[in-house]
Amino acid sequence: MFTFLKSKYTYSLEGETVDVRANELKIRFDPSNYQKITRLRNIHKDEQCVVMLTGPSLNQMDCSLLKEHPFVLGVNGAFIKRNNFRYFFCSSPNFYLKNRDAIGNIDTDQFVFSSLIPFKKSRKSVYILLDRKAVFTRTPMKKFRPNLLFKVSWGPTVLLDLVIPSCLWMGFSEIILLGADYTIKNFGHFYDNTNSEIQHSIQIDHEQEVRLAHHGFDTLLRYLKRTKKSIKIYNCSLQSSLDHFQKRRLEDIIR
Repeated sequence: MFTFLKSKYTYSLEGETVDVRANELKIRFDPSNYQKITRLRNIHKDEQCVVMLTGPSLNQMDCSLLKEHPFVLGVNGAFIKRNNFRYFFCSSPNFYLKNRDAIGNIDTDQFVFSSLIPFKKSRKSVYILLDRKAVFTRTPMKKFRPNLLFKVSWGPTVLLDLVIPSCLWMGFSEIILLGADYTIKNFGHFYDNTNSEIQHSIQIDHEQEVRLAHHGFDTLLRYLKRTKKSIKIYNCSLQSSLDHFQKRRLEDIIR
């Protein structure tokens, strides 16, 4: 059973309890983590990246088009479809703790984790601080904050609180989204819940989470407009409920 203990800022999963405050302190006082974040600044300036998410539409994508692409980014269960990524992102402690062995076997240059993931010093892992209060109170995103040296806003989706802030921080000028469905009703993944490669646990109110995510994408668009960022975000999931970004066919925009 996975539970958040709000007053103490801890969470527990099947007997393993993580104190988020203590975890955050470990991240703050690890100089190598700070250095890794700093080195990522504008490292891929003006490049195009492809983000592989886990919506059902991913099954309709021709992922062979990504074979030679140098910047494919993976999120959570995307490792079922592909096991090598330039960067791999995970923000949910529930997903990580249930699938950490599989995640550990992913071929990636860098794991990007949120501060909800138990800190473990590793050359390949970098940890980003999340707004702890918003996480535990489920407060809708009020500001989009892509400076990875400070706390970023909780999403609630990993795309909002880790992936897009990281892409902006690293200087990517084009972000292509695959499997970004965000369907309010009938939420699901490209794999079903019986898939033996994914370990499932808690049941959450997916409709409420997705509604909060749509609110967060509104906030992101306001940020991009206000700051006049010259970044293009394309949604290649043509049947997606996420209409915040221009929808394009993958084969038409892949470099």
